[in-house]
Formats: sequence, C-alpha cells, structure tokens
Amino acid sequence: MEFVTNHTSLELAKDNEQYWKIYGLNCLAFSELAKRAQGKSPRNQKPITE
Repeated sequence: MEFVTNHTSLELAKDNEQYWKIYGLNCLAFSELAKRAQGKSPRNQKPITE
C-alpha cells in the first residue's frame, strides 16, 4: 500500500482505524516470527482468539 500512496504505514494508520488494527497485527506477527527464528519463543503457542 505504501508504494501506491507514497505514505508510510504509520501515516496511513493514523487516518484509518481498520488499517491501524491490521498494522498492529502485522507488527505482532513479524515480532513473533523474529523471536521464533532466534529461538526465543516456542513454536507451539496457542493462537490468538480475540
């Protein structure tokens, strides 16, 4: 989306609540993947169900 609008994800998120929620989930997912890749988080965690 950034390459289409010339705005950063954070700028887009400020204007759109739905985008902010998706942006937050993406950050959590990538953080979790990074932890798993570094061996800092177990791979058998229960999924988020909220």
